[in-house]
Amino acid sequence: MHWVLAASAQAPDTSTKELEALLGLPVYSLSRVESAGKQKQDIRAAPGAVLVRTGGEIRSHGYRTLGEVLEMMPGVQLRYDRAYSYASVRGTTRPGDYTSRLLVLVDGARVNDALYDSAPLDREFPIDIALIDRIEFTPGPGSALYGTNAVAGVLNVITLNAAQVGGGSLMAEVGSLRSRRQTAIWGGAAGDTRIVFGASRERRPGGDLYFPEYDAPQTQGGVAQRQDGERSDKVFVKLNQGGLRVSASWSERIKDIPTGAYDATFNRPNPWKDGYALADLAYSSETSGGHAYTTQLAVGRYTFYSLGDHNYGEDGASVPFELRNDARWASGGLLYHWTGWQRHRVSLGVDAQRNFRQSIDTAFPEALEQSEISGSATRYGVFVNDQWQPVPTLTLTTGLRLDRRSTSRGDSGQDVSPRVAVVWTPESAWTFKLLYGQAFRQPNFYETDYSDSVQPRPENLKGERARSFELVTLWQPNGSLSFTGSAYRILMKDVIELMDIDDDRVMYVNRGRTTSTGAELEATWLSLTGVRLRASMAFQRAEDGTTGARLSNVSSYLAKWSLTVPGVLPDTRLGVNSVTMGPRTTVSGARLPAVTVVNAHLTWQPTGGRWYGAMGAYNLASKRYADPAGPEHRQDTLQQNGRQWRVQVGRSF
Repeated sequence: MHWVLAASAQAPDTSTKELEALLGLPVYSLSRVESAGKQKQDIRAAPGAVLVRTGGEIRSHGYRTLGEVLEMMPGVQLRYDRAYSYASVRGTTRPGDYTSRLLVLVDGARVNDALYDSAPLDREFPIDIALIDRIEFTPGPGSALYGTNAVAGVLNVITLNAAQVGGGSLMAEVGSLRSRRQTAIWGGAAGDTRIVFGASRERRPGGDLYFPEYDAPQTQGGVAQRQDGERSDKVFVKLNQGGLRVSASWSERIKDIPTGAYDATFNRPNPWKDGYALADLAYSSETSGGHAYTTQLAVGRYTFYSLGDHNYGEDGASVPFELRNDARWASGGLLYHWTGWQRHRVSLGVDAQRNFRQSIDTAFPEALEQSEISGSATRYGVFVNDQWQPVPTLTLTTGLRLDRRSTSRGDSGQDVSPRVAVVWTPESAWTFKLLYGQAFRQPNFYETDYSDSVQPRPENLKGERARSFELVTLWQPNGSLSFTGSAYRILMKDVIELMDIDDDRVMYVNRGRTTSTGAELEATWLSLTGVRLRASMAFQRAEDGTTGARLSNVSSYLAKWSLTVPGVLPDTRLGVNSVTMGPRTTVSGARLPAVTVVNAHLTWQPTGGRWYGAMGAYNLASKRYADPAGPEHRQDTLQQNGRQWRVQVGRSF
């Protein structure tokens, strides 16, 4: 007889079953997660501090983007520069990067593009948020399983299946500044094949914005007039038949950039267009003798396009500047699990990615000048992971991964990523985890190859490496209440950062070493009356490892809470959430004060009814606050949005 994990062997109590039936959500202790070990297991046994947010919670609080969901997790803060949202996880993200230290997956397939390695978190994320079943976030190094980019954490988005959709629905939305959105979703069957289809269209014209750094007569007094609009379109389809899953997505997002980033001419049209086309195929099977196999193949394309006037001419004259990016890649992997060795679960895996096109094409149309930077790259990795349970209360997980890479420029190298996790469950209410891991991030194509008059090409840019130590405590005294505590220390070396090299130019360089130390606590309470309260507190300190100076854009503390309660009116639910960010410093060293932002969302969905609706208010108190800008901006800070609202009406069929 093989032993199973002690954490999953506990029988659920009656109150837990009642809560699940009432809320339609998994209770904390029984949640099954996949990302931390590339296998389904109880969240308490997983070798990581895994956090889960369900689709029900996402819709109850009216989260509009993947970034807004991530922001409500401990130790995570967002920065928005009117182009993209960037996530800082435990102080590891630096100004000028595109959240390339966070690995984002959709149903286990990599989404980070092959040019910038960016993690799409805003409306450029290729899947509509209404199609999300749940989100699993594992902070800390994940390179032992996933390879490059899994430095700050791994975020896996699991999409809805046909049974969860159960038919079709249409939704229309209007909101602040004449924004509007339409969504269509359908889930059903064609013979033995289960199908999910979703499509959405969003238009946000935007308004006028004032930037004091451009306050001059020749720049319209610093007012960017109608230069903050946004448009996005998305299509997604998924088919399941037995152990086979096939999915495909297409998205296009156009964002008008009002800030004059990268020396663009102020208050002139400067649209940035991001496009994704992704497809993946996965097949899983289990055989007798404790053998299980999963194989996955994926192809992807990412495109970026911008055409705007930039101050690149003689004496700063404004000239048209065009930028076209194109990345195409194919990836695949094979994962094998074996439980035939008593008290062990062994996982062996191999995966590879071929970036067969990496192109950055720049042009000055009026001068008939054009240059193209192109290349290709290959990377592959092999890993082994063993989960051993010597006694029912103790689980030891060890893992090791070897990655190799090569580029068309002749660069090559390898990385080794180990991890160790000790999970101790002395009794059903308590679990303790001691975690150690290493991770790496190789410089992406944009960081190593791109150059222009503002951003010269770096030489001998090295990859980053990180080591992390973490102690996690889980306590669940009953089926309604749970606590998660974590203390960590992250050491990084050869950190890649976009920095000023003189008054007019910026360049990616290896900054050196950084350290990040912190603690996080999250508590969740569920009541039989349908109330859910979650609150978290995080303290973090990120420093330059050489000088000891505090790093910019890292809040010393983060406080968050979310409350979901039945509404006063029948068939309604009210979700209220709040994020408090402690003081932050900008790139120039200026100090931004602490700020608290509160959001509220009311949903109406009669049981068995076909019509449903929702209304939400964001930044309810209309707090004025700013985020630090990156070195690509003339501004040191960028003002954020005041109060916004939206109203949704939908019908199922």
